[in-house]
Amino acid sequence: MDIENNKEHKQRAAKINRLSAKYSKDDFLNMPREIQKNLAEKY
Repeated sequence: MDIENNKEHKQRAAKINRLSAKYSKDDFLNMPREIQKNLAEKY
């Protein structure tokens, strides 16, 4: 994995962690993929 990808992956992971704090993990994981993607782009 190149460094650019790694950086992006870390940012995405951080985003998901923030979302998980906002929503319970189960709620988030149970959402349709499309909604998860939209939320991830918003925050």
